[in-house]
Amino acid sequence: MPFESVCVSVQGASHIRKGTPREDYGATAHGPSFDVFAVADGHGDSSCPRSDIGSRFACDIAVEHLSSFAQSLRTTMLEDGNDTWESKLAGPESDSLLRQLVTSIVGHWNEKVSDHFAANPLTQTERMGCERYLERYDAGERIEHIYGTTLIAGLFTDSYLLLVQQGDGRCVLFDTEGNATQPIPWDDRCVANVCTSLCDTDAIQSFRHYLALRRDVSVSACFAGSDGVEDSFFSMDQLHSFYRELLCRAAKDGMTALGEHLEAFLPDLSARGSQDDITVCGLIDPELVAPLVPAFERQNELVAAQSQRNRLVDRLQSMAGKLDYLRGRYEKARARAEASLLLQIDDTALQDLEAAEQELRAYEEQHAAFEQALAETDDLIRALTASDGTVDEPHEEQGDSHAS
Repeated sequence: MPFESVCVSVQGASHIRKGTPREDYGATAHGPSFDVFAVADGHGDSSCPRSDIGSRFACDIAVEHLSSFAQSLRTTMLEDGNDTWESKLAGPESDSLLRQLVTSIVGHWNEKVSDHFAANPLTQTERMGCERYLERYDAGERIEHIYGTTLIAGLFTDSYLLLVQQGDGRCVLFDTEGNATQPIPWDDRCVANVCTSLCDTDAIQSFRHYLALRRDVSVSACFAGSDGVEDSFFSMDQLHSFYRELLCRAAKDGMTALGEHLEAFLPDLSARGSQDDITVCGLIDPELVAPLVPAFERQNELVAAQSQRNRLVDRLQSMAGKLDYLRGRYEKARARAEASLLLQIDDTALQDLEAAEQELRAYEEQHAAFEQALAETDDLIRALTASDGTVDEPHEEQGDSHAS
C-alpha cells in the first residue's frame, strides 16, 4: 500500500496540571492490502472514571474489526470476482455490511468493558466521583458509561475507503489536488463540550460513516484528530492549515521526522490552545503529497493573512469607541482653553488642552498604523489570490451529550 502512517497522542495541559490520566488513544495497523487508523477520546467526566481504558479498548477493537472487514471482503473479491465484490459496497448490500461492522465494534466494546469491570470493581476514589450514577452502577446498570469514549476510525484499501465515527473530533480528507474535506456527516448533537458516545444506548444507530470506491475518489492523505486538536484553533480554515503544514513536513522531511515533530509540538499546542489531550492519526501518500507542497504553503500563507486581517479589523473596531472619546475630550479641552484666553482667566486650561491633544494624536497614530497594516494585509491577500491560492471555506462550528 502507498500510504504511510503517523499516530501521536499526548497528555493535555489540564490533565498534567490536575494529575489525571490521558484519556485519548490512537492506533494504526497495516495489512497486505489495507491500512487502518483509529482515534478515541475518553470523556472528561468524573462519572466516566475509566474513559482512558475505554478509549484504548475502542481503538484496539476498531482496528481489529476493520482489519477483519478488509480481509473478509478481499476473500470475497478473490472468490467471486471484482464486479460482485464491488456491488457489495456500491449497492444496497453495503448498508447491511456496515451495520454488521458497527454492531460488531459496539458489541465487542461493551463486552470488553463489562469483563474489565467484573474483574475490577470501582475503587473508593472512583466511587467518590460517580455520585450521580453510583446507584445505577451498583445495580449493574450502564456500566459501559464508566468507560465512555468517542471513536473515529478509517480503513483504506486499493479499491475503497471507509470512515466511521461516533461522537466528536474531526476527520479531514485530502484529495490529489490538495482540496480538504470532512466527508463524515456531522452529528448536530455534538455541541461545545457535549458529544455522543460509544456508551450511549443508541450508539449503533448514531454511528456515521463515509464509504467510497477508490475509482470514484482520489486521496493523497487523511487525518483524524480528537477534539483537543480542533479546539486549539479558531476556525476550520486554521485546522486544515495545521494538517497541510504536517503534510509539507512529511513530504520534505519524511514520516519519522513528522512523528518526532508532533511529539514535540502537540504538548505546546495543548498548553496554548484547548488544554485537552490531543491525538493525531494520519495516513499519507508522500509521493502524491510532494507535488502539492507549493500550493499547500501558498494556501497556508493565505489563511494566515486572512486571520491577521480579522485580528486587525477587530482591533480597529475596538479602537473606534476610545478614538471618539478622545476626540470629544480634546474638543472640550480646546473650548475651555479658548474661553480661558478670552476671559483672561489664569487656570490650567491650556495644560489640559495640551495633554488631551497629545493623547489624541498618539492614539490616532496607533490607529493609522493598524490601518496601514490592514492595507498591506489586503494587498498580500489579493496577491496570493491572484496566484491561484485557494482556501477551504470556513466550516460552521458544531458539536452533543457527553463532555469529552
